[in-house]
Amino acid sequence: MFKRLHSSILSLWGINAGFYMGNALYFTYMPVYMRSIGIDNGVVGLLSGLPLLLSMFIQPTFGLIADRAKSKNRVLLFTLLTMATVMAVFPLNQSIFWVALLAVCYMCLQASAMPLIDAIAFESGARYGYNYGAVRLAGTFGGMMSMLFGGMLMDISNSIIFPMYVVLSIVAMIATCRAPKIQGHQHAGNKVSFMPLLKNKKLVVMAVPVFLIFVYWGCYTTFYGIFLKGLGVSNTIFAVAMFLSAVPEVPVLLFTNRIYRKVGPYWFLVAGSVCAIIRCLLCAFTTNIPIFLIAQVLCGGTFILVYTPLSTYYNENAPMELKASSLMLFAIIMNLGRMAGSVVGGFLSDGGLALSTIFFIMAIIVSVALIWIAVLMVRSRRELKAAQGERSI
Repeated sequence: MFKRLHSSILSLWGINAGFYMGNALYFTYMPVYMRSIGIDNGVVGLLSGLPLLLSMFIQPTFGLIADRAKSKNRVLLFTLLTMATVMAVFPLNQSIFWVALLAVCYMCLQASAMPLIDAIAFESGARYGYNYGAVRLAGTFGGMMSMLFGGMLMDISNSIIFPMYVVLSIVAMIATCRAPKIQGHQHAGNKVSFMPLLKNKKLVVMAVPVFLIFVYWGCYTTFYGIFLKGLGVSNTIFAVAMFLSAVPEVPVLLFTNRIYRKVGPYWFLVAGSVCAIIRCLLCAFTTNIPIFLIAQVLCGGTFILVYTPLSTYYNENAPMELKASSLMLFAIIMNLGRMAGSVVGGFLSDGGLALSTIFFIMAIIVSVALIWIAVLMVRSRRELKAAQGERSI
């Protein structure tokens, strides 16, 4: 995997490390910060989820801009710069209006930046001979470090995440300027709309399990920190828990490309769903902190088991002119799920349900996704056998 890697991967590592370190800080500790300034769970859920609804209208525009741009790098650079500016001014005011406004701005930009980074990684890899997993590893290692040390620093100051984020964004912006220049495939040709992606059955059938799994993920990322804090866990122990949850990402990224070529995306979704169900059931039925920490290692790979192979799947099954837009479509589906999980989790919590009960509900939702995946697997095998039978005639 790492033999004779082109030097251009260094800049992509810089982009991924800077972005995902900042990403981990925001999604891990922002709910904790919001609670620390007096915002209740229902509003935390709204501020974590509703901006994702707005982003679904913005992401197709970002995708088309990137696909038609002379340089996708410039689009990404603008996005990173704006995100850094939002985070720089975030702690200047603690009013609910200010927090809501900046949370909406940040989430819309973040939701568009991730598929842009992936589009640049996929096309650079195709050009210089390395795969997506090799690039994304830098984001995993960076995210692990920021989750670990971010929690320790949060015990000193709840607002420390904001200057940390700005520094990490500067790293990502410098790396973006040094990365291979990736031109939009519609820049010099005919303009293609977003609609062909919505008519692509291979992409559409994956929308349901992805949505349902990310309903759980939205609830988990919004309320897991609050859940542990309710058990008396410090920010430092919470940081260790989140660090351990990222450990499984390393072997997944190392071997995803090889396994994906053999089995396709379905078994990754099965594994990710099972991990999510186990983790939710543990949250529902135990309060033992050591068990939570062990479970983080065993069951922490849900996001990467779904995100990495499905990014590859959406990229491979899209026309060349809509590569960035296909990843935006995938991100829209994910973000709709995350929004639903955050908002519904917040309303259920404010309605009197314990977070442990809410996590049990999430286990049921992911189980529905698992059933859907099983149906897709059976259908895929039947179609494969039918195709083999036709070739043998």
